[in-house]
Amino acid sequence: PDVVLSAAHCEGAFDRSVRVGSILRSSGGQQVRTRKSEEVLHPNYNDRSPDNDIMLIKLQDEVEFTPVPINFNTNNPATNSNAVLTVIGFGAIREAGPSSSRLLKVDVNYVNPNRCDNLYGGFGDIKENIMLCAG
Repeated sequence: PDVVLSAAHCEGAFDRSVRVGSILRSSGGQQVRTRKSEEVLHPNYNDRSPDNDIMLIKLQDEVEFTPVPINFNTNNPATNSNAVLTVIGFGAIREAGPSSSRLLKVDVNYVNPNRCDNLYGGFGDIKENIMLCAG
């Protein structure tokens, strides 16, 4: 209840606070102060690569909302050929476009890593042990 999961490429974006429990980027929910000194990036994150783009942010207080459990089991059954995965976030609404001010959600199909790598040119950029491909 006092840790938030985010992307490592967002480092520094939460220097003072984070908003939790709202579908709106700028209002609603609970705004909680962060401990800047306690942003923890994945030890293998490199800002020139999408690999290991994950960060934990320690909050000064626990949030009033029920935390969302995240299963980090590497043998997750969601990675079967028929899985439907849910993606949520405030990201870009189209490639190179503006980010959304409202939380978005979309269900996408799991894509086998070998097929995914081939779709991206077959250069081995898709790393099955740290990436999940869907679309």
